[in-house]
Amino acid sequence: MKEKSKEDVNAQKNLDALLCERAIHMHSEKVDRLLRQGPDELVTWSTVVMIVVFFALFFAVAFVEYPHSRGESILQHLIWGDS
Repeated sequence: MKEKSKEDVNAQKNLDALLCERAIHMHSEKVDRLLRQGPDELVTWSTVVMIVVFFALFFAVAFVEYPHSRGESILQHLIWGDS
């Protein structure tokens, strides 16, 4: 099996760097601008609101008593069922 010489390794690294640099510049200006800027405030705040709603529902399910039960929570009733 032939071992790679230092020149072959350096040539491959240079080729890889050149291809990587070329790939970076292949986008149009519009795509570059979209990739550089972050999400709009509406997207950010809607994500925060959705996470808060999810956790509120989870805690409600975990701690609110299931109707017609002996003090078990909705989550306990879903996991262990009628006993």
